[in-house]
Amino acid sequence: MSVHISIDYRRENRAEIPTRHERYVEGRYQTRTRGTGCSFLTPL
Repeated sequence: MSVHISIDYRRENRAEIPTRHERYVEGRYQTRTRGTGCSFLTPL
């Protein structure tokens, strides 16, 4: 549930770049499972 809310909120903020947003979300989700979110947060 938390992930959905975050995605929804970020989606409004990154509505200009849906492609990059989708990629960021996917990376964040995978990172969350791994436990390391530095590589994905750096490009953003």
